[in-house]
Amino acid sequence: MYGPYKTQVPTPIYSLYSIFRRHPALRLTIALITGILIAAGGIQIKPSLLIMISGGLLLKGLLFPFVRRLSFAAGPSVLLAIVFLGIGLYNLKLPRFQTDHFSHFLSAEEQILLVGVEEVKGSRLSGTVLQVDQQMRTRGRIVIHVKNAGSLDHGLIHDIIAIRGRASRIQAPRNPASFDFAKFYRTKHIHLQCFIEEDQWQVIRPDGHRTRLNWFSKTRMQAKSLLQKHVEDKHAFALLSALLLGDKRSLDDEIKSAYADTGSMHVLAVSGLHVGILFLILSFGFRFLPVLSPTGRLIKTALICLGIWSFAMLSGASNSVLRAATMFTFFAVGGLLGRGQYSINTLAAVAFILLMIDPLSLFDVGFQLSFSAVAGIILLQGEIEKLWNPPYNLFKSGWKLISLSFAAQLFTFPLVIYYFHQFPIYFWLSGIVVVPAAFVLLTCGFIFFAVHWIPFLGALAGFVLGGIAQFTNKIIFLIQKLPYVEVQGLWPDNTQLLLTAMVIMAITMFLKSKRGRYLFYSLSILLLLLLYNAIVERKVSNQSQLVIYYIPNQSYGELLKGRNVFRLKDSGLSERNQLFVVNPYREKYGIKLPASTLDENLVENYQGHFSIEGSEIYFSELDEKKGRLSEELEIIVIGNSFLENQLPDNSSAIFVLDSSLGYRQAIRWEKILLSRNFRIHNIYRKGAFEFKLNKQST
Repeated sequence: MYGPYKTQVPTPIYSLYSIFRRHPALRLTIALITGILIAAGGIQIKPSLLIMISGGLLLKGLLFPFVRRLSFAAGPSVLLAIVFLGIGLYNLKLPRFQTDHFSHFLSAEEQILLVGVEEVKGSRLSGTVLQVDQQMRTRGRIVIHVKNAGSLDHGLIHDIIAIRGRASRIQAPRNPASFDFAKFYRTKHIHLQCFIEEDQWQVIRPDGHRTRLNWFSKTRMQAKSLLQKHVEDKHAFALLSALLLGDKRSLDDEIKSAYADTGSMHVLAVSGLHVGILFLILSFGFRFLPVLSPTGRLIKTALICLGIWSFAMLSGASNSVLRAATMFTFFAVGGLLGRGQYSINTLAAVAFILLMIDPLSLFDVGFQLSFSAVAGIILLQGEIEKLWNPPYNLFKSGWKLISLSFAAQLFTFPLVIYYFHQFPIYFWLSGIVVVPAAFVLLTCGFIFFAVHWIPFLGALAGFVLGGIAQFTNKIIFLIQKLPYVEVQGLWPDNTQLLLTAMVIMAITMFLKSKRGRYLFYSLSILLLLLLYNAIVERKVSNQSQLVIYYIPNQSYGELLKGRNVFRLKDSGLSERNQLFVVNPYREKYGIKLPASTLDENLVENYQGHFSIEGSEIYFSELDEKKGRLSEELEIIVIGNSFLENQLPDNSSAIFVLDSSLGYRQAIRWEKILLSRNFRIHNIYRKGAFEFKLNKQST
């Protein structure tokens, strides 16, 4: 069908068909991802039923090729089976379908939970609930917040602790554009949390139930002590501790900010970059093996995989490093089997295996960034490198690193601006520094740990290692001081994100095929993106909306008018609320200026009564007289000082119960207002209140 008649098929569709035909693992992975996304959309069916359906479809797909008339249906049947499998595997991870999940044994009262600690961060720890009130053994993860605890000891990892508290569901953010902790923890299989005091927990089994992991933890602690003994500079020690051992506790805000601003943050977290460098070091180190023979190639591959997984365990066995170790294990095995180490098909096979093990990892930002970066390097790095042939070897090496950085950053660009709302301008410059620096530091680090016991050599290796780390930090700090180091306030909507991804794919196809039509496609989509951006910009410049934030024990609202923002109440916000509650919302709507007090030229304000854009609004916390309210009001914001005798007899207004009310007060007011059939927006239940004042312009 597509051979002699391929000119009749639209070129982009035919190109996609060709890609899928050459990469069977890619087809399977896309089918699995489709099933996971369908399940994440709310399809909850008993996993055993879905897996049975999947097995039946898969069996039919395997039998169809033997029936001539049905051979055409074999491929679709297998893909449909994988889709159902994705739905089933996702549902299998939900607490609802896990009969031994600890959430099924919880009550409204405080209970004793035995928790195997897996992660400690500040005053927060997370782990698996092993038992509830001394009942049967359970599973399921929980996050525990210890109030006023400061920074907890990382030595708690792998211990078993007993806590006394009441578990509750992790709430979605009550303020728009705020970080969604519920979504973040859901990717880690955590749906519940518990807040406890310092005296409500104790260690009951130290150094307990994971001997092998504890051995790696102790080895890592000993290695960290060695580094601390030989490296005096605190920033150099912090870099080495993070890069070599996956321990980021020594990183302060100064060094984190420098690496984040320059697009080098990935160096501070052991991930694909480090495992990839180790893969190259091991490949070079074992080059003496007789790789021409099958036995030699097998031994080399086994040693490389052993080295990769040993490093993964020693560096903390985080999800990112385990994912990278799996990826490069597949690359090593692919090379052994002669299937090509670095290919999209191998990458898709890795993704397929990881998603089979944990479907929720699809929604993990690290998972998405890792695979996007590697896909960019596989598809584009060579094509970008061919665009220029530098005259000298030094320039060639630098250009190769720049092309690698460009390829990775181009494919991760949509994800970076979507999740982090900023983009580093000098990523290509920092890439020239941090990639070779990471290679040198890892190599020197392994040498240091190998010879540290030899008096003179150990001291010399430590001095060299610390000096290189210190020099690397200085270069990063210098790059951070360059003007316009990053673009901030990027809040793309779904349409902008999709168009951006389409432009990148069209550019990729142009560079690989050198066909002019793909350049035309990329320019056309880019023009469409610019037109859409102009429409969004016009909407922002004409916006006029009211927002009442959720800030505990405080009543705070703002008016967004064009690119300006005005406070309804002249009360100061804490630095934390300013940073995490108010600023993200302003940035989302294109506002970067600090808020001003409402001007009389903009609104008419008398004792808490505002007339804004034709809407009558009442803000109780600004009213000192407390008289009965008019029935003409459109929005009534009820705060802590509101009195019941102020309520009008009839009103079509929206009554907003703000966060200056306590939760119990808000529930009491909710009952009173419901008894009068008033419309209610309870911020405790629905989150911040947003109201567009000039609906006709939007």
